[in-house]
Amino acid sequence: MRTVFTPLRDEIASHAQLAYATLAPIETDGKVPDTKRTQWLSSIAGKVTVDNDYQASYGRWKSSFDEKSGDRCFELELSTRLLLGQGNVSGTDVGLTMHHTWGVPVIPGSALKGLVAHYVDAVYGPTNTELHPSEQPETERLPWQGVTWRGGNIVRGPGNFFRKIFGAPDAEETSNEIEYGFSNEACKGEIVFHDALFVPRIGMTTPYVIDVLTVHQKTYYDNEGKSWPNDYDDPNPVSFLTVAPGARFTFALSGRDQELVSVTETLLKSALEEWGIGAKTSSGYGRLSRTSSHSSSSASAQRSSQGHKSDEATKLNHSASASAMQKALTGETKTTPKETRSKETVTLKTPIKNKSAKVETHDGFAITCTNINIGWNPPGVGDTVKAEVLRLDNVPQSAKYASLK
Repeated sequence: MRTVFTPLRDEIASHAQLAYATLAPIETDGKVPDTKRTQWLSSIAGKVTVDNDYQASYGRWKSSFDEKSGDRCFELELSTRLLLGQGNVSGTDVGLTMHHTWGVPVIPGSALKGLVAHYVDAVYGPTNTELHPSEQPETERLPWQGVTWRGGNIVRGPGNFFRKIFGAPDAEETSNEIEYGFSNEACKGEIVFHDALFVPRIGMTTPYVIDVLTVHQKTYYDNEGKSWPNDYDDPNPVSFLTVAPGARFTFALSGRDQELVSVTETLLKSALEEWGIGAKTSSGYGRLSRTSSHSSSSASAQRSSQGHKSDEATKLNHSASASAMQKALTGETKTTPKETRSKETVTLKTPIKNKSAKVETHDGFAITCTNINIGWNPPGVGDTVKAEVLRLDNVPQSAKYASLK
């Protein structure tokens, strides 16, 4: 099948994913020869630009989210290189996740959800997850504990806050563990992690750069450790593509509980900044932050080299924020909303039916207006009327018809 594309391989593809995989100049051995590799990668990293139409596609995607409905969007910037999808198909031995349609970098929502779930369990969960909840000295951390595996089986589901955000599988739970906030029933999480899309902007038309990984003990790795490493083996440099530092991504979360979405946003930002995402995070790859900070990459790499499982000191540093998030999720920090009623001008968005209709307030909220008792000449869609609007903390909840404008 690949022979069909042979005449195209000498051309520079306009789609980075096609150029990196399908149209790679591989030989009969399935590899790109060393004599062509540098020129081929340079043509992708330096000449394959973001399609002009991607701007419109990105704009439509971003505008589909509504913060009034519980969606949250925020933008982060890569402070180090990103290598995500290392096992994907490519013309090298190292793959890279790209948008199937546009060929731009993309971070799958599944990868983000997995990262945050691991981060929450390691940083906010108990230090010793093998202990039974009744024996756990860190009881305040139980709600953040993840799934407990033993012998390939899920013996205990996650804590209630972990379950609320990420969901849970079926578990071999006993009744006395349920008393501590655990459950054996499967459920879906309340937060949706959307794919993070590359932000098109001036100065970042070519988001990829060439990287090199040199294998110094090739024979040792090829025979799975059957021979000892040595000093006379030939180093094998492998060139591949990564996403360049400075690339920006828009992240999106959705959920009905805005407090829960806000907490999840905080967790996601912390995980991306402290741990990073993708491959080679122990070397400092995959770090994202609100602003470009290349100088922080070495510190991030040093933290990561100690392992993702946080030690007790790290856990204690997060205790304050964990307590604050726990109070937010349990409603302890919530106050009684301020209720106001006032006559306002609203616009009818649907025809009147059974004395009710959907209306829009002056500040763009869609609510239901009831008790519309009008005679033979009722207003239609697009007309305005006076209504008594109920607001909680200045957010419209409902309206009752008062009079024609």
